[in-house]
This record gives sequence, structure tokens and C-alpha cells, in this order.
Amino acid sequence: MKQYVVIPILALLLVVVQMPLSHLIFMGRIGIELTLLLVIYAGFYGDFVRGGILSLVLGFVLDSLTNVMPGFFVFFYMTVFFVSILISTKVFPESMFFVAGFCFSATFAEGIFVTAASRLFYGNDVSNVIFSLYVPQSIVLGALSPAFFMAFNRVEALLDGKRKESFTQL
Repeated sequence: MKQYVVIPILALLLVVVQMPLSHLIFMGRIGIELTLLLVIYAGFYGDFVRGGILSLVLGFVLDSLTNVMPGFFVFFYMTVFFVSILISTKVFPESMFFVAGFCFSATFAEGIFVTAASRLFYGNDVSNVIFSLYVPQSIVLGALSPAFFMAFNRVEALLDGKRKESFTQL
């Protein structure tokens, strides 16, 4: 029960920490979407209810703070969560290359959706930033995703109060 109280607080903390962290490390050129990695992690390794609530809360917090388009992150994060669940039932998601490839694909898909929605809703043609912004962001996030998945595993073990198996193949 305490997890359902802690999840929104940690979600807000993660969103608040990820923005200055990406500005500090990459000097504002590339954003690190830790929230997207957490949604993918919840889809691969979490249970349905906790992961769904986490995806919904993370999307809502990001929508509230960034104000890209109302409901965009809620819709996108819930979609990524459900796709992650479907893929995790068909594929064994313990491989480092699979995790990196899926995180690369999800991050690049987010960039394409933001670009398309910006053109559709605001009339801005920002398609020139796909290769200069979203490809490097997707590569960096895909490369760092196995390390973040191990960190998420340890945090989940601390929250659950029991020892979890580590990722042996990561």
C-alpha cells in the first residue's frame, strides 16, 4: 500500500531531477528521458497495476510541467507501457542489446510524435531537428538504458524491502 503513496512523490522527484541533470551533463543539447526509461522498465519487469499507475502519473506530471500538448505524455507513456508489456510476453527482455534497441526505438518514436504533433497542432515545421536532436538523444538513451535498468532494479528492491535478482545478462 505504501508504494501507491510513494509512486507519485518519486515520479515528481524524477521529473524534477532529470531536467537539471540533462542540462548539467549535456549542457542543454540533449535531454535524458529517465521517465521514459522508467516506463519501459515498468512494462518489462513490473506488474500491470503498479506499472500502469506509474506510467499514468509520470505522463501527467510531465504534461503538467512541460505543457507540450495536453495529454500527450499520458497517451504516449501509456502506449509505450502497453507495448512494453506485449513485447515482454513474447521476447525475453534480459538482453542488453534488446533493451538498448527498444529504448532507442521508443525515444526516437517520441521525437517523431512530438515533431508531427507540433506541425499538426501548431503549424510549426520542426522536422529539421529530427536528425540533429532526436537521433543523438535516442542513441545516448539507448546506450545508457542498461545501466539505468540496473539502477531501477536496485531502487525497486529497496522499495519492496526484499532482495531481487540482478540482471545477469546486462
